[in-house]
Amino acid sequence: MTNWNSPDVIASNGVSFSRLVHAFVGLYIWEWFLFLDVDWMYVKIIKRYPLSPMMFYFMNRYCLLAALISVVIALNVESEINCQPLYAFMNASQYYRLNANLSAYEDFSYLVT
Repeated sequence: MTNWNSPDVIASNGVSFSRLVHAFVGLYIWEWFLFLDVDWMYVKIIKRYPLSPMMFYFMNRYCLLAALISVVIALNVESEINCQPLYAFMNASQYYRLNANLSAYEDFSYLVT
């Protein structure tokens, strides 16, 4: 039976987690680049309609990109750094992303029902 508290098992799980996060971040960045032309099309539309629901889409998309980049930085750091600003940035970007989701749902919930 595996001893999950063993330092070797914990280190192995940490390496697996880091590789999995890097794979998903790479997949998200690839998807992000694929849809940049769609983003540009919507930016041109938003100039005409400033209160478009697409602003919540952009806020979600770019806050998630910022949060994932900060997670990769946190996983790859090898020297001593002040982690508090990094984790505060990760929390803030996720907070704004969650608020964009909730705001979009509340403001445009009449379209769903």
